[in-house]
This record gives sequence, structure tokens and C-alpha cells, in this order.
Amino acid sequence: MLFSEFPFLVFFLGYLTLHLLLPGSWRLYLIIAGSTVFYAWWRVDYVWLPYLLTLIAWSGAIWIDRGVGAPARKQRLAAVIAALFAPLLVVKYAHFFLANILAILPATLQAQGQADAYRFALPLGISFITFTATAYVVDTYRSKFPVEKSLRKLLAYVMFFPHLIAGPILRPNELLPQFSRWERATGARFTLGIALFAIGLTKKLVFADMIAGSVDHVFSSAAQQPSGWEYLLAIHGFSMQIYCDFSGYTDMAIGIAYLLRIRLPTNFRQPYTARSIVEFWRRWHITLSFWLRDYLYIPLGGNRRGEGRRRLNLMTTMILGGLWHGAAWTFVIWGALHGAALVVVHVLRAYLAQWKTSVPRWVGVLAT
Repeated sequence: MLFSEFPFLVFFLGYLTLHLLLPGSWRLYLIIAGSTVFYAWWRVDYVWLPYLLTLIAWSGAIWIDRGVGAPARKQRLAAVIAALFAPLLVVKYAHFFLANILAILPATLQAQGQADAYRFALPLGISFITFTATAYVVDTYRSKFPVEKSLRKLLAYVMFFPHLIAGPILRPNELLPQFSRWERATGARFTLGIALFAIGLTKKLVFADMIAGSVDHVFSSAAQQPSGWEYLLAIHGFSMQIYCDFSGYTDMAIGIAYLLRIRLPTNFRQPYTARSIVEFWRRWHITLSFWLRDYLYIPLGGNRRGEGRRRLNLMTTMILGGLWHGAAWTFVIWGALHGAALVVVHVLRAYLAQWKTSVPRWVGVLAT
């Protein structure tokens, strides 16, 4: 059930009506019920998964909090994170890794069928759900957010349906407190929600889908040898298509949340005006970028262990970030290229700083 499809509009009109009619004490139940219906619309047989991941996060945070001593708490944190990531690793990456392992072994053709047994339909929003639940567990471990005693609240936080398709990735301090103090409904908020949804819908249907037709035509007719200019336009067109599609869904999600009196974090901030790849990742899919920074790059050591280790951490983070987008070598290469670009920019900045100069903004924007 995509936001741009008619069934969702019918679903949401019914949901919004109930949201406006029910008292605040019932809204958490409505979020859970509505999110369950939204999830089940995709596949009923995977509805249990977000419930299981929420239960792991809820019980795991309590278990970690009761640990005595830093080593025990750290070991429990590792166990809980492993349990949270296990379903994602199996359904999204098991086939990819097994197929690549088999590919370098003898008798690959005879054994290849074994990898197909681990090809699963990808559950809706499993990457966003896993990262959202992990953020809660890690933040409670770091004492940045109190352990949530209410399983109902945590379930509403993890399953909140507007963020399931394309984010934003949520942190506990961004959503859980709002369940205790619902903001007053106002005409301005309602208008803003509708406007954001309309902007996102326009990005998706008018720009992304229309651009996709032209881009797909060029790439699908490679045998007919399109001109270099056609390829160049298709490459830049694909960049705009991805932006309009992805940011469009995020705008719709934020607009939907506004209509429900909930604020979601901004996820895109004019990324193609960035003057460097570093700035680009502070503007593109912001909640993912900062998740990777806070829960992967910094725990790996960040920039605290020398320049060589910093570069290794950047490469590792971006390669894993590429894999997060999809289980394929193209995403691994994409992540590696972005990691290499980040390393080059940091080296270039250090070099230019010695000469007390900088790259003009327009040069940085074009290069990015």
C-alpha cells in the first residue's frame, strides 16, 4: 500500500477520522492497529516480525539496564543487537552471501540451487524497523533515553506506519515523548500536513515517474547505442528521479504525521546544492547518515585513532551503508565509491588548510 495509491488514501481517510474522534488515551491503540493493517496489506504472513523485533528491543533494554557492571551491560547490548539484526541478515543478505561463497567453490553450478533456498521476500520496512529499534536499545544503554516500561508505547514507536516505506529512521527522543503530550490540532498544522503530502505526491507522480520513463528508455536500449549526450542526460535524470522519488515519499510521510499531530525529523535538505560529498551526506537521507555516524562510525572509533583509522572507518561505514540499500555488488561498489570520495575530501581539506585557502562554492557544487 504505497502513499501514492488510491487504497492508501481510502485507508488513511478512515484512520484520520478515527484519530480525530477518539480520545488521546486510545490513539496508541489506533497507531498499533492501523500500522498492523498497513503492514498486513503487503503480506499477512510477516505481520509477526515487527512485533517480535519490538519485543526484543523492549525486553532487551530492560535486561541491559539490570546488568551489573560495564562489561556485563556491553555483552548484553551485543546480544540484543545481534538478535535484532538476525531477521534482517537472514531475509535480506543470506542469499547474497551464500551465492557468492558458492561461486568461488568447485561444482558451483551443481550447488547453486542451495543458495536459492535462502531467497526470501523482503518484509516491508524491515531495514527501517531494525534501525529504529536498535536506536532505542543503544540510546537507553548510553543513558540518552530512559528505558520505556510500556510495551504498547514502544510498539507504536517502532510500527508507526508513515515511516515504514522510506523513512525517516526514528530515534526514541524524536517520537516517544510525543505519545505523552499530543499537540493541539490547529488549522495551520492541518494545512501544512496537506501541503507537505501534496508536494511529496507531486515529486513522486509528476517528476519521478515521468523522468523514470525517459531514463529507463535510454538504459534499456543500450544495444541500440544511444549517444553520449543521451547517456549523460540519463545519468543526471536518474539522480533527479531518485531524489524526487525518495524525498517525495519522505515529504508524504512527514505530512501524514503532521495530520496526526506528530512531528517527524527532516530527511532531505537540498542535497544537490551541497559543496562537497561530506555536506551532501548531511543533506541526503539525513536520518540514515546520522544513524550510520552515531551507531556505526563512532563506535568503530570515528576519528579518534589517527587519520589512517579514520579513513578505514569511513570506508567501512559507507560500504555497510551501501549494503543497507540492497544486497548486491552494485550497492557495495556504490558505498565504496562514496567512502573513497569522503576520504579524498578530508585529505583535500587538510591540504588546502595548510595553504589557508578553500574551493569556491560553485566548484564544490559542480564537483559534488
